[in-house]
Amino acid sequence: MQYQYSDGTINTARQFIHENNVVPASYLARSDETEQAWLARLEGVDVIPVRQEPFDGDPNTHDPGEKLKTKANGWLVISYPNPIAKVPHWNTSTQERMYILPDADVPPGYTDLEPEDGEYSRWTGEVWEYNLERKGSVVRAERDKRIEEIIWRIQRYESETRLELKPTDDITALDSHVQELRDITNQTGFPTDVEWPQSLLKP
Repeated sequence: MQYQYSDGTINTARQFIHENNVVPASYLARSDETEQAWLARLEGVDVIPVRQEPFDGDPNTHDPGEKLKTKANGWLVISYPNPIAKVPHWNTSTQERMYILPDADVPPGYTDLEPEDGEYSRWTGEVWEYNLERKGSVVRAERDKRIEEIIWRIQRYESETRLELKPTDDITALDSHVQELRDITNQTGFPTDVEWPQSLLKP
């Protein structure tokens, strides 16, 4: 069995120095104690037991063959990624990423060209281009949501006026705000560079 010592080295059980005291290799062996008690005893002398495990993560997040060290439940877990790195490809419709072996056939509808503009990229058959139509739809949906957040206050104003009550809101400010939201699509930068009016929502 291997252990990581306070100096960072990993080796089998050996004699070492802890706080100017000599600790024999036999001290590291587990007796009839529980694992929790054993781990606590090793921690007391700055030693961590090492466990080797297969790597179950994404091999493309690390260099091929790179040793990974993680700590789990008092153990130092060492694992190695798949030594064969895969190549990321993107679905031209959903942009879902798939890792494919270098020599494997690429499924239809995938490209190894990464979308540069995230969710607003559209595949033309050769390159990704910015999808202004999709971006515009997202901005319009946000505009409509913000208008809905104000409409009920306009309706309350109308109701209070009919009942000859003192209005809670300034109707001019509400109407102006809604109109500013409606004018979002007329801004020069629409839909990629939109300046939203300051919210009237009360904190």
